[in-house]
Amino acid sequence: IGGFLTSRALRNGVMRGLITNEAGAGTSPMAHAAALSSSAVEQGFMGIVEVIVDTVILCGMTAAVILVSYGECSVWGENSVMMTLSAYSAVLGEWSAYPMCAAVVLFGLAAVICQSFYATESLSYLTKGLPPRAHTAARRLFIVFFAVCSYIGASASQTGIWELADLSIGCMTLINL
Repeated sequence: IGGFLTSRALRNGVMRGLITNEAGAGTSPMAHAAALSSSAVEQGFMGIVEVIVDTVILCGMTAAVILVSYGECSVWGENSVMMTLSAYSAVLGEWSAYPMCAAVVLFGLAAVICQSFYATESLSYLTKGLPPRAHTAARRLFIVFFAVCSYIGASASQTGIWELADLSIGCMTLINL
């Protein structure tokens, strides 16, 4: 059991699960509090549904497709996006690579927008006691910093970015726990 609990597969699975749905990371209250809804119960239910749809349905379906077509897609090794695209192409046909590419791009864009919202909301909370000009200057400086980091993230090595993402979300989750 000790080998299983410290395995790379378990670690990567937990961290990718945190990245896809952020369950337990402590960010969902910011997103659900900002939603235009008259019912907290409705928002709580949506929080449960989004984790189930993402983790159980979408990730489960992707894992099944990769397992079924592993011989065709295993050549991509550590490149999980290309492995997934190859797996769907092998199972559904070459046409499926295009919607999958669009989904990956939209997921990445949504993640950047979401993280920038969380960060600017946190910055607003931390700088709320400052004079208005200082508050605005801090916000603008952070937006420039975030844009530079987004560019670096888009052009840096995939392994380094995954490690930084694991560290960041792991720290948020540890603080939340």
